[in-house]
Amino acid sequence: FLRTLGGSFAASLTTYLWARRTQVHHAHITEHISVYTPGMQEQVTAMGQGDLQRGAASLNNMINHQASQMGFNDIFYLLGWTFLAIIFFLWLAKPPFGAGAGGAAAA
Repeated sequence: FLRTLGGSFAASLTTYLWARRTQVHHAHITEHISVYTPGMQEQVTAMGQGDLQRGAASLNNMINHQASQMGFNDIFYLLGWTFLAIIFFLWLAKPPFGAGAGGAAAA
């Protein structure tokens, strides 16, 4: 029961953090894009094959993909460091009671 509950919490927390980090990266990327940048409207129009609205939608789609990948990378590194910390603490833990006794297998 606890393993299933813990897995559910971990999955929902990971999904939440991924969505938040994606939003942060999307905002960060769009800070550097402006219609007042020289040549930007021409580039966006060319991306939309002559249609500015299609080009803007295509650009937004590209930004969404990149922000999502960057958010995934953040969560990947977070989980990696978390697992390394858990491994470190497991290394410090005491072995189980029966591990050093030898028992019938030693005879």
